Amino acid sequence: ESSPIPGTEQASNPVFAPDSRSLAFWSESVLKRVDVSGGVPVPIYRTGPAPSGMSWNETGILFSQIGTGILRIAPDGGGKPELLVPLTSDDGLAHGPRLLPDGKTLIFTLTTDAGVGSTGNRWDNAQIVVQSLTTGSRRTIVQPGTDARYVPTGHLVYALGNTVFARPFDLATFETTGGPVPVAEEVSRVIAVDNGASQFAFS
Repeated sequence: ESSPIPGTEQASNPVFAPDSRSLAFWSESVLKRVDVSGGVPVPIYRTGPAPSGMSWNETGILFSQIGTGILRIAPDGGGKPELLVPLTSDDGLAHGPRLLPDGKTLIFTLTTDAGVGSTGNRWDNAQIVVQSLTTGSRRTIVQPGTDARYVPTGHLVYALGNTVFARPFDLATFETTGGPVPVAEEVSRVIAVDNGASQFAFS
């Protein structure tokens, strides 16, 4: 049975810790952390506007901030976030940063579309990119697509519209090695100018 976690009212962007014992989320302009069993949420960092996607891995919590870029912060707080990928408004909007298993490469969604006429168009035309944290080089691997993540089966899974697709993905070359196959349809998505989220997750 489902049960609410105290202290997470009005929360958004929930992500599990690598050990699954804690959740990070955004609420009242602040990134927070709370034990899954409950307790008082611990503030991590005051972001102001809500992040456009978050993830949590062994190196910290990654999140995208409009007008700044992709940042990483320690889950215990007490410090300033590290700017991993600087992005101005002219560079476009990033969403859903995730670290690939090598620990040195990011995957995220990037859109430079103005979204004129429909809030959904901006993300329907977005590209999924990989970027090296050591060299800064960036390359598009899927377009169009949004909210991608790598899964242990060796696939890149991402959304386009209300459909979730999977493609074989080579971690050695950071390239897709096959065409897209639909794996889930009628998946809800966030319809917002500054957020390219699709409502699916893996455990």
